[in-house]
Amino acid sequence: MLADRLVANAKAALIHIRQFYALVRITARAALLAWQVSPRYTVASVCLFTAAGLLPVGQAWLIKLIVERAQAILSGEPSSTAPGLGSLLAAQTILLIARKVTGQLNLNVREILRSKINFEVQHWILAKSASNDLSQFETESYYDQLALAKRNAGETGLTVESLLLLLQNAITMMSMAAVVVRLNPWVAGLVFCLTLPQVLLQAKYTLYNWSMIQHQSPMTRKIEYYSNLLSDRASAKEIKAFGIADFLLMRRKKWQLDLFRENVGLLIKRTTCVLSFSAFKIAGVIIAWYYVLSHLGSGQITIGDVPLYITAILSLADGFESVWESTALVHESGMSIKAVFDFLDRQSRTSKDQMHEPTASRDIVQTGTLKEANHAIVLKDVWFRYPQTENEVIKGVNLVIAPGETVMLAGLNGAGKTTLVKLILGLYEPSRGRIELNGRDLRAYSEEELRRCFTAVFQDFVCYRITVAENVAFDQAGNRDEVI
Repeated sequence: MLADRLVANAKAALIHIRQFYALVRITARAALLAWQVSPRYTVASVCLFTAAGLLPVGQAWLIKLIVERAQAILSGEPSSTAPGLGSLLAAQTILLIARKVTGQLNLNVREILRSKINFEVQHWILAKSASNDLSQFETESYYDQLALAKRNAGETGLTVESLLLLLQNAITMMSMAAVVVRLNPWVAGLVFCLTLPQVLLQAKYTLYNWSMIQHQSPMTRKIEYYSNLLSDRASAKEIKAFGIADFLLMRRKKWQLDLFRENVGLLIKRTTCVLSFSAFKIAGVIIAWYYVLSHLGSGQITIGDVPLYITAILSLADGFESVWESTALVHESGMSIKAVFDFLDRQSRTSKDQMHEPTASRDIVQTGTLKEANHAIVLKDVWFRYPQTENEVIKGVNLVIAPGETVMLAGLNGAGKTTLVKLILGLYEPSRGRIELNGRDLRAYSEEELRRCFTAVFQDFVCYRITVAENVAFDQAGNRDEVI
């Protein structure tokens, strides 16, 4: 029993190590992405966050000097070497102004950087989706991955911002820790140990939250589909004609309430546990403060050290918590943008890659050209079935369409008429057989050539909400006026 438990713990630890390594890679990629999008704003953000992390300890130290200088003046012990009270107040004023200016600049710069990153990532997701093979749009898993990537696109900028915030909090924590260690290293250790339980609990619920997001992804996509269905002009007439609005609304509401209850339940449990464990942190701060005040008359601590150490101890405790909260935020947003990077890294596969009997590779087909005005189309023993399905939609079709000939395909719903057109358009490739255009295999021609040769109006066509001129002259930037 003990051996099994040790093995299970070792496996769990290995999984956590792998997850940590994956998170480091993701966050490093996000940081590199920020640099690629805008080096100038990235450098500015790092400098501003670093300054924001150092300013608190500088202010605390100046308060110590001001109090000690005021005490010296009251006790009649002027010093020619110590800075004057006016100089110290002027320095504190400069730091206050610097903190205010830095905070405002920080807010503006990080907002610009986050917007630029999110804009680029959203563009890349849509460009990737547009470049993917049509066969991928036939699977539910693809839509789940696409929906998750689109929903988490905004997390990329947030991840970079969280990394910068982690940098700021870490600098503040380390600077305050140096002050407390100057007092007594054991005091710093005590504050750290009593803050740790609350931090670990927050990390645990961060993992729960991400797991819940993954679990809720299919349901969220269904809710979005019903929302679009109820608000789309194309479906409005059928919804009213069939009287199904109440049915759609109630189903969407039920799913939405289920998600709401799950999220609220996790939030309540997380808040209750975190507040309970925060008592340890408060106890650590009070004990450390008592240590400072109890040594006030011993000569080890001056009157100016009291506000310095009290501020440093409280900032250290909050700093530990802030660093771990920032780390958890980086982890949470990093796990979210993993879905974005997974989608962007998704390999585009053609339909032939997913067939049990693939046709010949494009590598062995010579490139053809389409310069003639009329084109003969020949289908030779063409078979086809959609990816991840078992039934053949097209079975052994042979067809010759001569130049200038008009052909009508008739058949029942699902007989394969539209599928056959998609094959001729080159949107899919046959699982068996061959389609020829002007005596050459259809795969010999580039996608651009095929798109300029063929056109189609599908029964479920899309009405693009752009001008008539733009509809007519799609992809004709060079000679748009001539085409119109």
